[in-house]
Amino acid sequence: MEGPALYEAFTSAVKSEFPTINALEDELTNSSPTMLPWSSHLEGLPRNFPPKLLPVLSSELRSWAQGRNFNPRVHLIGTGESAEWHIWWRKHLDHSLEKGPPPAFILDPTADPSLLNKVFDVTATFTKDVPSWPKNVKVHQWVDDLVTRNALGMRSMTNQMSQLGKAARTRWYTRIQSGLAGYPQDWAVGIVTHKEIEEEAIGAMGFEDVRSMHYGAERGSDQLEDVKILILLGFPIPDIDAFKEEAQAFLYDERQLDFNWEIREQFLDLTDGGTAAVQVSGYWNGQVANYFRQKCQSGLYQAVHRIQPYLVPPEDERHIFIYTNMPVQDVIVDELICGPESQRIVDRHERVMRFLGDELEESDRLSVRALAELLSPLEDMSIDTLLEWVQENGESLATEAGISFTPGHRGQVARFEKQRHDSHDH
Repeated sequence: MEGPALYEAFTSAVKSEFPTINALEDELTNSSPTMLPWSSHLEGLPRNFPPKLLPVLSSELRSWAQGRNFNPRVHLIGTGESAEWHIWWRKHLDHSLEKGPPPAFILDPTADPSLLNKVFDVTATFTKDVPSWPKNVKVHQWVDDLVTRNALGMRSMTNQMSQLGKAARTRWYTRIQSGLAGYPQDWAVGIVTHKEIEEEAIGAMGFEDVRSMHYGAERGSDQLEDVKILILLGFPIPDIDAFKEEAQAFLYDERQLDFNWEIREQFLDLTDGGTAAVQVSGYWNGQVANYFRQKCQSGLYQAVHRIQPYLVPPEDERHIFIYTNMPVQDVIVDELICGPESQRIVDRHERVMRFLGDELEESDRLSVRALAELLSPLEDMSIDTLLEWVQENGESLATEAGISFTPGHRGQVARFEKQRHDSHDH
């Protein structure tokens, strides 16, 4: 809990003792807190926590009372006796030094100058052209979803150790093993995943030589540069609540932050020159999006480059399996990977396009029921379910095939038809 919700609850809880906001604010401003922890059982509480907390608490309380927007730095985590106060603050460089802070040279292919400017005085930036993605480094990428910690059964430590959590990861390990089935068992395999499941993942790969790293500790390492297969399991995203707190701390001087988590269409670049649309969850607006990119997409970029793709000899075959649908900058994808249900939909779509093309060569129209009957022997679903699917997707199927679609209402038969082109003599 933070921001207006926190201060509404806080003032309500102390209303009998401090009936007005001014009285409460005076109490906070004039208090002289001890330097010792507030409670003996909170052994991890910093000695300077109370004097750091109270001025910020007072400032945010005043902003809330005056109806001003503010980026909350004080958070109440949990409920009851296990609840904790969290506060974020920065330690600024000491500009009182006679010569100022020493100059710094930051070498980082994923750096964001707009964020670095909040810590350093960035006076110049330099970038260089990136070469084309090497054709001998084959990329296979998952397209169905982001593959969050929750998808890997890691929503919490309890969930991670539960049978359900282990079963969720076992499905992913089985999926990876299936994807690697055709490769020599003596090839060196590298895997980058979350620290909590790193050791477990090593044992699940089924190869003789398996090396590993975890997200957050992969930058600059050459430990995996000579593996033949590199696997990235899951999107390197922290706990969402923890990310939100950290972003609010780093960006506290922003007037208002947009934490709207939403799904947006993104595109994977393919080797044939085309693109594949994927639906990707994330933060996409303002500085929150920039910070999210630094914490997450940049981690994915760094993990991919542990194989040093641009330094792989042209005659050497390498493979990268990316199990998240977040696009990686500059990477060209050779193979799209999806789950069984997604593959069934892809196969059904291809059959529909083929049937529409073949049948409308012979006739001017094809009813939805006739199309469903053609599909039925090849699909593991009832004719009624197929009818519903074709009806729901009729408009988009017709647009792609360059034909027209009549939904079928008021006694009309739902059908696909060749488009009519009127001709006029002049």
